[in-house]
Amino acid sequence: MKIGVVAPAPVPYTRGGFERLLSGLVNHLNEATDHQAELVKLPFPETTLHEVIAGYRNFAGLDVSGFDLVITAKYPAWMVDHPNQIVYLCHTLRGLYDTYPDSFPTSVDSTWGIDDLAERLDRAVASRSRLGELWAIYDEAVARLGADHPAFGHPGPLGRKLVHKLDRIGMGAARRHLAIAQTVADRPGYFPPGAHVEVVFPPTDLPAQPRTVDGTYFFTASRLDAPKRLDMVIEAYRASAVDVPLRIAGSGPERDRLQAAAADDPRIEFLGFVPDEDLPDLYAGAIAVPFVPDREDYGLIALEALASGTPVITCTDSGGPTELVSDGTTGVVVEPQVDQLAEAFERLAANPDQARTMGLNGCQEMSGITWSRLSARLLGPRRSVSKVASGRDVPARTGKPLLVALSTFVSHNPRGGGQLRALHLYRALTSRFDVHLLSLAPTGAQEGTVVTSPGFAETSVARTWAHSDAENEAAAQIGVPANDLVGGSAIALTPRYLAELSTLLGQASAVILSHPYMAPSLDLVGCSVPVVYDAHNVEVRLKDTVYPRSAAADAAVAQVRQVELDAISRSVLVALCSTEDEAVMRSVYGALPPTVVIANGTKVDEIPFATGVERIANRTAWLRSAGFAADKRIALYLASWHPPNLEAAEQIHAMAPELPDVLFLMIGSHVDYFAGRRLPENVLQIGLVGDATKRVLLSSADLGVNPMATGSGTNLKLVEYLASGLQTVTTATGARGLPDSELFTTSDLPGFAAAIEAAIATDHDAAASIDRAVRARAMIEEQFAWRVLGERLADAVQRAVVDG
Repeated sequence: MKIGVVAPAPVPYTRGGFERLLSGLVNHLNEATDHQAELVKLPFPETTLHEVIAGYRNFAGLDVSGFDLVITAKYPAWMVDHPNQIVYLCHTLRGLYDTYPDSFPTSVDSTWGIDDLAERLDRAVASRSRLGELWAIYDEAVARLGADHPAFGHPGPLGRKLVHKLDRIGMGAARRHLAIAQTVADRPGYFPPGAHVEVVFPPTDLPAQPRTVDGTYFFTASRLDAPKRLDMVIEAYRASAVDVPLRIAGSGPERDRLQAAAADDPRIEFLGFVPDEDLPDLYAGAIAVPFVPDREDYGLIALEALASGTPVITCTDSGGPTELVSDGTTGVVVEPQVDQLAEAFERLAANPDQARTMGLNGCQEMSGITWSRLSARLLGPRRSVSKVASGRDVPARTGKPLLVALSTFVSHNPRGGGQLRALHLYRALTSRFDVHLLSLAPTGAQEGTVVTSPGFAETSVARTWAHSDAENEAAAQIGVPANDLVGGSAIALTPRYLAELSTLLGQASAVILSHPYMAPSLDLVGCSVPVVYDAHNVEVRLKDTVYPRSAAADAAVAQVRQVELDAISRSVLVALCSTEDEAVMRSVYGALPPTVVIANGTKVDEIPFATGVERIANRTAWLRSAGFAADKRIALYLASWHPPNLEAAEQIHAMAPELPDVLFLMIGSHVDYFAGRRLPENVLQIGLVGDATKRVLLSSADLGVNPMATGSGTNLKLVEYLASGLQTVTTATGARGLPDSELFTTSDLPGFAAAIEAAIATDHDAAASIDRAVRARAMIEEQFAWRVLGERLADAVQRAVVDG
């Protein structure tokens, strides 16, 4: 295979850890594998925004079609157009992401007169096919303002918006995403939404030179730049009582300042530039290597020191090095304080035996970080396991009739409404049936079978790379992800899923389609058993709302309509989430098979119920523990990453400034979509939380909000709000499927902020408030508990499949 490793070349050129990583990888691929690799680099000056955008354009136009595989690791190289690209992320342009100054604006200054261009930039679809729009927006801004205008300051809000959009396009087209450290993988906004990110530590290209004698000095090597915090190393060393030298290798813009800081201390030596071949001996001869950067991506220096048998001193906020250094085992990890660093110097200098032991431990632990391991992980899929046991002796089959449920997503460890419905509703069917859920997992994900309760199992099959490529291509054409649609329509590209389905159907009494998208698989395996369609939404209406307007998107909507019609036509029973959905489905498709309304439910027994003085006390305690004033009121918004939920979150962001006394807590994966955006001060992005934290918030908030303008099915969030005793304010769209509007407040969007204000003023202790909460809880227990819904669906399936 011909592999292109594509990267920017810094201007002026310097050779640092990034350059050594890529050259080491190329050398290994050429010398130790059957592949042919070439390092392809373009000069990339980046002192101005104009240079940065020119670099992104240059890489977008680079012809790499002669390679079978392209590997990129740093901006803007991932802009290259290649169908088989792997991103092995070292870092983005951090000054426009996690190190963007807090004091800088995040929105384009209206005085610049380019509000229209900024709005177009916000609306632009992150798709390679729409790159021309971004270049046009930038060129128009330059032509209108002039190249020297303050709007093009770097870093600045206009450049930040552009680069974020460009990175989303470049990385979004990649087939796989990996990161050099968990520190990098965890940074908000770095990777496309929903990307599965593997972490693989890169090795060093330096030859190992394990120490044979105790060290006689401290040594560190890095670019002499402010983020490396060598000034703190020097200050701590000067404050220590050690009597051995500190040797500092490297060059950089901070050299003069650092030398001035150490001028009167003869123990400190600046070695200047040190060739790579001299570094192993310097590492091996040191007592320890102090390496204390600020939020480093990885820290090759730490790896090289440990591989040489020398312990490392680092700080708790140093990022990547903390993943390599274990405090007390392979080095010392301290708070970023001068006195603690000074104490670490003194401790290791006075205890050579301890330093030697730490170094040996480090050498052993780093031995597994090799070029062979990296290339294997880059060029091959993740290892799969055949079975994932539940940890208990739980039978997957109990002898009841078997239902096989098909899904384009994995449901155990659920994060969104669809996963929750598939997991809890189908598991509730086990009073009458055994249920086996066959799920399509992301490419490279762990495969196997999970058994979570008697008679309920889920088998996950990972998409092949070809299947993933088809989904990515469709997403680029449509402008939004289409994993559900293409997951089912291109299922032949993952033949193992069809093989598993064929085996299960040999034992099945019926099939449940969780969403319509797996209907094509039934024809491919020759399904002859009855089919039940579990319609989470009216899919064609939902997609028509959330897909952008284009010829490709319109064609995709037509495809959704056809696959949904196919699911309906072949079914003996259709389960819908609400009577409203049933009416819409009849209006779209005409006559339907027998139907049953099965709303989205909740695990009522696990939701705490609080009202009156108890809720007030919980709220006060939570606010104080979180550092907020006790007189704040709390509004809760629970939502997964789903277009209607994102639109509702935008509504909250817009109305929050009108309600400064209300603290909006934003919970769930939808928060990732807004990572890096400056939001009103009273909007707190919390993101995904565990069940225990969610229970605390449900019993502490004053109200739950749901300003949804679009969507289908029943909103799980509303069910949870009402089960917990929360006052609830929702739109009519958000309340679809709920029978009693007297138990919550319904408002249109223009009046939503006023409705919240009125609800906040409600006395929690008032008898009417308590009575309303009690009646809402009772309604949820009687109509929306999963066990109740499961029995209702089991009755319908029994009649349609077994009795009928």
